[in-house]
Amino acid sequence: MKRPAMLVRVLAAAAACLGFAASLDAPLRAQTTSQLPISLRDAFPIGSNGLCEAQIIAPEPGAALFDRRYSVICRDAAAPVGTLWVVKGRNDGDPARRFASADAVCTLASDGGNGDLARLDNLARLDCTAPGSVLRTAVLAGEAGGRIYAASGLSAYGKALELGLASLANDRVLPGAVDIPLTQLTDTLSFARQQAAAIASDLALVAGYRRSNAGNFAEAAEFFGASAATTGNGSGTEALLNQALQQSNLGNFIEARRLLVQTRRESANSPILARLQRNYEALDALNQQQAERALTILEAPLASDFIDAEALRELTIGPALAGRLAAENQQLLSGALANALTPLERAQLLDGQADYLRATALGQVGRNDEAARFLTSANTTLAEVRGGQVTSIIWLRAQVLGELAAMAERAGRLGEAEGLHRQAIALVGAAYPGSPAWDSARAQLAGLYARSNRRSEALGLYRQIVRDAKGRPLGSLRALMQPYFAVVLAGADGGISDAAAVDDLFTASQLLQRSGLAQTQAVLARELSGGSDEAAELFRRVTNLARAIEQARFGVQQLEGLAQPTSDQLQLLEERRLGLAQLEVQQGELLQLLAQNPRYRAVADSAVSLADLQAALRSDEAYVKLVVLDPDAYMLYLTPTAARVWQVDANAQQLETLVTTLRC
Repeated sequence: MKRPAMLVRVLAAAAACLGFAASLDAPLRAQTTSQLPISLRDAFPIGSNGLCEAQIIAPEPGAALFDRRYSVICRDAAAPVGTLWVVKGRNDGDPARRFASADAVCTLASDGGNGDLARLDNLARLDCTAPGSVLRTAVLAGEAGGRIYAASGLSAYGKALELGLASLANDRVLPGAVDIPLTQLTDTLSFARQQAAAIASDLALVAGYRRSNAGNFAEAAEFFGASAATTGNGSGTEALLNQALQQSNLGNFIEARRLLVQTRRESANSPILARLQRNYEALDALNQQQAERALTILEAPLASDFIDAEALRELTIGPALAGRLAAENQQLLSGALANALTPLERAQLLDGQADYLRATALGQVGRNDEAARFLTSANTTLAEVRGGQVTSIIWLRAQVLGELAAMAERAGRLGEAEGLHRQAIALVGAAYPGSPAWDSARAQLAGLYARSNRRSEALGLYRQIVRDAKGRPLGSLRALMQPYFAVVLAGADGGISDAAAVDDLFTASQLLQRSGLAQTQAVLARELSGGSDEAAELFRRVTNLARAIEQARFGVQQLEGLAQPTSDQLQLLEERRLGLAQLEVQQGELLQLLAQNPRYRAVADSAVSLADLQAALRSDEAYVKLVVLDPDAYMLYLTPTAARVWQVDANAQQLETLVTTLRC
């Protein structure tokens, strides 16, 4: 079995981790974000089903030093649906006066039991309304350890508020299903856009890095875009550079090129930005399979470098190196190294990444001996910075190990290749468990098993990847999951009808579906089956309002992006902001009403089992699905009593030609 070609945009997620924001996430020992106490994080998920998240925001005027405040962001809601607080004091007063709106009328809510909030004393639950509004808000407040933990927000999102408050009180993310009104109008990308719009630009930049490190390119692009729109100087340029890289990773090469040209002038003023510019332009070339152009970019002199760069290469102490030694000496005297990376450490990581990119480009043009030398150099350089334990470059180190494994496999050293893949899995699994990066590392090992005729081990690992996804799309792994279909169908020229095998591929095919298409289908299905009752009409109103909000938000962003707006434009901006706020209030009111209908509440995973689909089919119906991978395509055929999968007698390119012919 031929080894599938690796897309550089899948392998290069760690590129974004090496800029300025890397200094914010570089502890001496790798620690996953999910292991950090909530009190040390700027955002945390609420519940286990990925529908809501809490984002830290600026404290209120007069807040104590360690007081915290969070916005609660949920899918399908254009504005935050609630607020969480951790403040110093006791909950012995009137929580409504402090945590509800000034004109709210509040009454004690029925006691729903403490449940997840059992850790809080003096727990109060209030139902509140405001004059002239149909919105109902919930207020929860209790105390623990001399601090008040409180939540306030739309009552339709009461479960999210309660679970978020319980997580704060326990200083860890508690599991649980968040039950919210969901119209399926926002996919993961739209939810990321909501999150990015709700937080400060510097936090958006850090959040973008974290998502890019984990391989979530589309989400990262939204956060970098939000940061670039409101941040000036070096951070704004850095955000634009990262936005360009994410666009390239997603295949939007024209937009990536436009952004890269836009950043060249500012990048020339900083040794770090100059290295980012060089590496990202090389990555963009590699994403387009232009290896020679990438090598030319990597070999060109930097537009800006440290004054004593030559002294550093000659191992003499210049001004910059002296500053670094002085800083480290001070850190050692204080008992520990600081988390922040020094400029020279970041430069070293970026130079290590450049060696990795050289190796990738050289491998594409067949200069394998040189490629192996640069890969080894990259691995050494990256491991030298703080013992290789900088969390934000773990992904890149894993990719280097993956490339070394591929070279060992091509040379016939299968045992060495397997060992290198396992090292990569262990690295990414410790830093980013459950991420696309971890799935990618495991899929590469499964591919090695498939190509080595270790069928049972390959199938076991592929099945585990699909089970762990729990309905989460794996669109970025389409090329890596192709061997799974090939292994299951190996030797079956006429296809397979074994129920268990068909179920495996049916489940995997749902995870490989493009998420935007899946969400569009969900909206159309609900509108077509909604009928003419009050709930269906309400859903259609929410659908139209969501589109209006997106249009209004775009109009606001256009004016906010003007460098020197006129007085008329500033007035128009305020009018558009006011209009957007009014639309968001209307949406909240409609979602509140929609929440009363159980058909539109989200509590289940998005994947459908084979048995459930067959049970939904009538005796005269069949379900047919074409799964197009690279380079092969597969067909699934289901009836209420039978199921079959076979490989189509045309590859992806031939199918595209056939479709074009039919359309003409």
